[in-house]
Amino acid sequence: SRADVVLYDSLSLPESEIHQIVPDHCLVQCVGKRGDQKDTSLKQEDINELLLQHITMNDDNDDNKKTKKRIVRLKGGDPMLFGRSQSEVQTLRQYQQQQPDNDVRYHIIPGLSSCVAGPHYAGIPLTDPTLNCQSFAVFSGTNAHGIGLGDIQDNTISSNNKNNSNKNNGMVDTLVFLMIGKLEKLQSLCLKLYQNDNDGWDADTPCAIVQNAGRISKQRVWRATLSTIVQTIQKDLELHEKSVSPAIFI
Repeated sequence: SRADVVLYDSLSLPESEIHQIVPDHCLVQCVGKRGDQKDTSLKQEDINELLLQHITMNDDNDDNKKTKKRIVRLKGGDPMLFGRSQSEVQTLRQYQQQQPDNDVRYHIIPGLSSCVAGPHYAGIPLTDPTLNCQSFAVFSGTNAHGIGLGDIQDNTISSNNKNNSNKNNGMVDTLVFLMIGKLEKLQSLCLKLYQNDNDGWDADTPCAIVQNAGRISKQRVWRATLSTIVQTIQKDLELHEKSVSPAIFI
């Protein structure tokens, strides 16, 4: 409510809702950060530069005077979890070191990540002691360059279902993948999971896709198995649909 500038991601809040909160003079700008909307998304280095521009902005009434701006960098979920916030924090730290007379203060406010909010709102627990399910892991479905899957080691994604007697083998019980809305990418991941020659998951392992995870009014869930999840989504939607982004895979 006291912001002078709001730089927001596409998956945070709609701009119309932001304007209902901020003061009239506040500058509100979308910086994108959607991998499937590259035309409207700024590169991370451009966002870093934009932060610095607003920090060093001249006073509206005096071009020779600098005025301190209260800048809000608004992200969806938790800003430090796959949110590239560290790059922006490092930019502020470097500026402070180079300009020690300019006092730049920042605060990081934690949020609830979609990797937890989505499954739990859908009634899918990530752990369940009664089923001896006591661990989960979260992966990014997109690397730092916005393409492909992260480097996921086979021994990490292997199934515990076939070896429940050994719970200290580095395996986990539940897997959560973020940024996995493209159906071609999802199909590739499912094949990797259940066609693992070493110790893959069963093809009939239950799984789910949660679209708009954690957004109460928009969240949508598809439940199936590793071998049928893509076909289930395509059957429910138009067959030509190539993506259900933004989505997570459990």
